Amino acid sequence: MLVITLFLIVYIHNEYLKYVEYKTKFEKSYIGLSFVIKNILIIITAGSYFYFYFFLNKAKQTIKKVENVTSANNNKDKNDMVKSLDEFLNDEELK
Repeated sequence: MLVITLFLIVYIHNEYLKYVEYKTKFEKSYIGLSFVIKNILIIITAGSYFYFYFFLNKAKQTIKKVENVTSANNNKDKNDMVKSLDEFLNDEELK
């Protein structure tokens, strides 16, 4: 997280310097607006990526928990299974 923060500080500072340089060179153009739009799109894209990364990671952990519970229940059910249906019948019914 520290590396990302430091990168963002350097990147934003560099972008601001470029913005000021282009804004003074081309006063009547929309180049400054393109810097703003580009940086907003980068922030939205990065935010979406990290949101879905953490959301999907959390969903994977939930799925693993459900699978573990399900497999534990399946193992318990296997031990409770009868070997034949004869166990349910009385001696009279078998004859």
